[in-house]
Amino acid sequence: LQMWTGSPVLCVFYRLMGVEIGDSVHLAGAPLTDPSKRIRIESGSTLDDGCHLVGHSLTHESLEFGHVDVQEGAVLGAAVMALPGSVVGPSSYVQTRSLILPQQSTQGKCILSGLPATDV
Repeated sequence: LQMWTGSPVLCVFYRLMGVEIGDSVHLAGAPLTDPSKRIRIESGSTLDDGCHLVGHSLTHESLEFGHVDVQEGAVLGAAVMALPGSVVGPSSYVQTRSLILPQQSTQGKCILSGLPATDV
């Protein structure tokens, strides 16, 4: 996967794995920890190097699954982690090293930062 980093071929590879990826999506790294139908990245979105979209969560009590939805035009900075059930709103910007918690849904056109990510 490293040789396809930043190229449209990476999107094609993930589509073949079942990920729903829109047009004009830019993946700067290999950000999908869980490449499956639980991940959706809408058109015009950008995921910087080291992002992790995780469609499952394992705790000492249970294994949980959920969708991760990156809506149209959203930008995720380097090393952002989005956990199961999270939604990044359209045209939002998530700053580097932020954490989007399970079931967290963000509004569109906002800037998010922190652990957990909040609107700044």
